[in-house]
Formats: sequence, structure tokens, C-alpha cells
Amino acid sequence: CLRLGTSWNVTFKTKLYDEITGKSIDCIPKKKSKRCPMVQIKFKTKGKPKVMRFLDDSMTWNLHGWSTFNKNITMRKGMVPKDATSIQVGFIGGPIGSVLLLDDVYWMKVNHTNGD
Repeated sequence: CLRLGTSWNVTFKTKLYDEITGKSIDCIPKKKSKRCPMVQIKFKTKGKPKVMRFLDDSMTWNLHGWSTFNKNITMRKGMVPKDATSIQVGFIGGPIGSVLLLDDVYWMKVNHTNGD
């Protein structure tokens, strides 16, 4: 499904909070921090798996409410291993001891109208 040349829009609402205290955790997407929510695509291959992570660095982080992640991902040459046997999609981010909460997750194929 994630074939070369296909484009996808991934969007979801997200929050980060400390699993012990329940307090909200800040994230600064523009700093490309691993503390922020990301989409991870893992291709299993005959050798070492290939892992790609995508951050919405234009996301506005709302410390006391839901933040919206919205990212277009185009599968370009070199991203999809020729010997891929399976694909695993996940959501990661936040410091150790944090909880990543997601809601309203959408993964939709983007249809190109200009012949791409």
C-alpha cells in the first residue's frame, strides 16, 4: 500500500503527559525534538529493518489541550526497500515516563490531480 510515488496525509489529535503526576508535557516541534509526537514507519526486510520517522514541525503545541498533527508523506525513491516483507506503522514520542495520547487518527491517500 505504501508504494513508491504514493502520497499520504496523516492527521491526529495528540497530548503528552507524565504517567506519574498526570501533568502535561511540553513539546517544541520547530526544534525537531524527539519529545514530540511522530509517525514511525518500519519496513521489515530480509536484513536489517528500515525505520523512518516523520515529525510535523509546523504543529502548534497546546500544553493544556489537544494539539493537531498534520503531515503529508510521499514515498520517494530509496524510502521503500525492495526486499520489504511487511510494514509496521506506529506513533511515538515523548520523554521516558510519558504517555502519548492520540485521538481522531486518519491516514488517507492523497490523490494527485496534476498527473503526478
